[in-house]
Amino acid sequence: MIKKLILFLLILTLNYVSVAQRSDAFKTEMPVQAYHNPSGERTGEGYDVHFYFLDLVMDNSNNDVSGTARIDLTITASPPSIDLDLDNALSVSDVRFNGSSVSFTHSSDILSIPLGKDNPRTDYSVEVDYSGTPPYGMYHGYYAVLAEYATYSLSEPFDAMGWFPVKQDLADKADSSWVYVTVPDNLMAGSNGLLTGTTDMGGSQTRYEWKSSYPIDYYLISVAVGNYQDFSFYAHPAESEDSILVQNYIYNDQSYLDYYEDDILATADMIEALSGLFGLYPHHEEKYGHCVVDLNGGMEHQTMTSLGNFSFNLVAHELGHSWFGNYITCATWQDIWINEGFAVYSEYLTYQELRSDADARNWLEINESTARDYDDGSVYIPFDEANTVSRIFDYILTYKKGGMLVHMIRYMLDDDALFFDVLQNHLTTYGDSVATGEDFKTILENASGMDFDPFFNQWYYGEGYPVYDVTWYQAYDTVYVNTIQSGSCPQAPVFTIPPEYRLYFSNGDSLTVRLPQNDLNVINKIPEDRTVTEIVFDPNLWIMKEYSIQEMSTDERFNSADVSLYPNPTNGQLRVRLPETGNYTITVQTAQGRTLRKEKFNSKRHTVNFSDLADGIYLITLTKEKSVIKTEKLILNK
Repeated sequence: MIKKLILFLLILTLNYVSVAQRSDAFKTEMPVQAYHNPSGERTGEGYDVHFYFLDLVMDNSNNDVSGTARIDLTITASPPSIDLDLDNALSVSDVRFNGSSVSFTHSSDILSIPLGKDNPRTDYSVEVDYSGTPPYGMYHGYYAVLAEYATYSLSEPFDAMGWFPVKQDLADKADSSWVYVTVPDNLMAGSNGLLTGTTDMGGSQTRYEWKSSYPIDYYLISVAVGNYQDFSFYAHPAESEDSILVQNYIYNDQSYLDYYEDDILATADMIEALSGLFGLYPHHEEKYGHCVVDLNGGMEHQTMTSLGNFSFNLVAHELGHSWFGNYITCATWQDIWINEGFAVYSEYLTYQELRSDADARNWLEINESTARDYDDGSVYIPFDEANTVSRIFDYILTYKKGGMLVHMIRYMLDDDALFFDVLQNHLTTYGDSVATGEDFKTILENASGMDFDPFFNQWYYGEGYPVYDVTWYQAYDTVYVNTIQSGSCPQAPVFTIPPEYRLYFSNGDSLTVRLPQNDLNVINKIPEDRTVTEIVFDPNLWIMKEYSIQEMSTDERFNSADVSLYPNPTNGQLRVRLPETGNYTITVQTAQGRTLRKEKFNSKRHTVNFSDLADGIYLITLTKEKSVIKTEKLILNK
């Protein structure tokens, strides 16, 4: 009993730290991150990768790897060599073309294999025997709660080359991949695709044989080795007649399963919910799964996410990547929003589908508030920062503000059926491939018939967010709303997204309207004769913003254009229109300043009769008690 209580407290503490930080915490917090710019280093290029096959020997006592990597490829140009990315820390013992050893060089983190001048071949199977201790990309972690060790890969964005020969090019997805891992008999190895078999290799070693037939980007290939148990079950999305395997490699301790079982089982509900929104889980013919490692967050390895716990946010986020990040992958790291913005929003959608409205709103409030932690910065990654890992995975800009962009696009469309049609069309168009933010915008515009250039210029490429100062008042049968916008930073544009306002009336009714904001200072008029008691700005939390809103004071109202003396010129009858009742006096003077009459009244409307005066120019002064409200010249022309 004491052991279970200690376990509960330790897991609770770790979960709190994880949720308080972020879903993909490791992506900016790992102790070593490689800098690698393939387009500036790999000189051979000119080939397409079709297949990766890693046949490795590993255990959970260190992060060493040894074995063979096979890459099937097609030559598309005339490069002098096939160049693969591989860190110099790994030792290459042999390279083969279609089974025959060939010469190679390995320097500057490039494994280069000459092709020969007159080589007629276009298809190659390259095998590389290698071994060593990866300087990055492969980690050996310790889970203190259960005293468990695990060795696992983390390759995003540039670190796959730290543990296997690879072409680190987002646009070149492999058509399929196999990962075989030989481990001691007391351990298990998880990876992408389906476990097609295990083979007794002798010497108390077992080989786990994972195969995937789905296209995959280089950084999504993964492996995890540990003292695991397999806890599997099935999801049953309405979009498919077949069930989907949900396979979980979790620490081999019953207390761990006892604590997390309900959270793990919730994965099936999430798969079913998101399949209903996005379309059927894209890797349904294989599986969705998790390998538990010592992360503060998770990593969306295709079909087998690596994660540190089963918190609702984390599982929903990484599952959302199955559609956005894995099935569709950002074409450049500048467009990481294609991956992370939509995965963040998947958290919100999962709350909406599976939890209460209050839970979903609480998530949205926290996300929007956190997105404003920076006053500046764009979601789109500037070119000169596209190789900076901390900028690519900036928690505020890429994740939180990126998620708000998806939310605001949903708001702009103002049609949930259309919004999800757009997402599904995007997935259908670019599935198993890569896309940019501009690609998504084209899908969005074609489906909606709307021009999203201003929105993307302001929110995707632009910096900051709007700050609104809203004042309002009601006069007669009209509500006046004055919205003054400023930017959170000097370089912020005018944000033209139309804010939503909810009017509450004295009779208990309410009305929600959207008002245009095409300039920094806008006065909108709402025809309404019911008495307004309160106006709430952005009641449904659609917009990323700061704001203040208040009803105008009496003096502020009288400084407005709503105090009317008309018509002018007049043929003898001057009408006075005011926003509220009070003790008013209207004074009529000659152009030389001689007072002709004073009239007192206390209504919103009053008429002054000039029929007894001669045609000419008069001075009219309107006061409330002792305050001058308005003075103007009047032309009398009978």
